[in-house]
Amino acid sequence: DLTYADDTQKTYTDSLSNIISGKTVELMQLTAGMDFRVPVSVQTGSLDLTGGVSGIYSSTSDGNADYEGLRGRADLGIEYSLGEAGTLDVNTFVDGLGSDYQGHGMDIGYNLKF
Repeated sequence: DLTYADDTQKTYTDSLSNIISGKTVELMQLTAGMDFRVPVSVQTGSLDLTGGVSGIYSSTSDGNADYEGLRGRADLGIEYSLGEAGTLDVNTFVDGLGSDYQGHGMDIGYNLKF
């Protein structure tokens, strides 16, 4: 994935007659990796082990970013489907592998169609 965003502010004069100079902020992030899905045998429903690893390069121009440069990310989770009873998803990640930046998180979701 390649993500790019920019924001340009033109020069203006504020209410105290101060001149605020114009500025452009640019953000770019490139991500490449591989994901996997492995079915696991269970008595009821279906269970998949999911995950992946990726390399991320990010940069900014005149902006403030959490981290610029190269870092790694690892994801791991499960998807447990119980048919009519719904689906449980649990996913975790660690970001910043091999860098000074550290990020981690988890999300848990339950989907029930009715």
